[in-house]
Amino acid sequence: VALTCAQGGTCAIGDTGPGGGKVFYVQATGTFNCGVALTSTCKYLEAAPTDHPTQIAWCSDTTSALGTTATAVGTGMANTTTADGTCTSGAIQTAADYTNNGKTDWHLPSKDELNELCKYARTREGQTSCQGTGTTRTGFSTDNYWSSSESGDDRLAWDQDFNDGFQGPSL
Repeated sequence: VALTCAQGGTCAIGDTGPGGGKVFYVQATGTFNCGVALTSTCKYLEAAPTDHPTQIAWCSDTTSALGTTATAVGTGMANTTTADGTCTSGAIQTAADYTNNGKTDWHLPSKDELNELCKYARTREGQTSCQGTGTTRTGFSTDNYWSSSESGDDRLAWDQDFNDGFQGPSL
């Protein structure tokens, strides 16, 4: 009998993953580094089963660059791990501290991972962009969500509006 995604088997978009959340991205070929120590290899990304109930700041440190400018799929965990040592509160810290279903390797998505999450949340899978029409899935709000990627300005990070799909730097 083949294992389900939740049991560690093959995952497809929309499956419940091992962490209890929904799989929103599956890499077509190859793998990327993941896990708390970035020593495991992964093919998919899973959204936490619960959302943070209120909008919070990105990081408690709003004056210095954190070195989290990576934006590609597969770089969110490294960004979050790097920023976690500096951010004592905010979205970075909330994601780094999150645990569910025995999993402790949750992270704030990179800019490109966040776009994939937005496409899933707005039923736009298979599209290049999250912008455009779509129906918001249960469990997601139409608010802005933070990424773990700095925009290049010391005080700004990329976020994405799940109402219209637009990404931009924000404080």
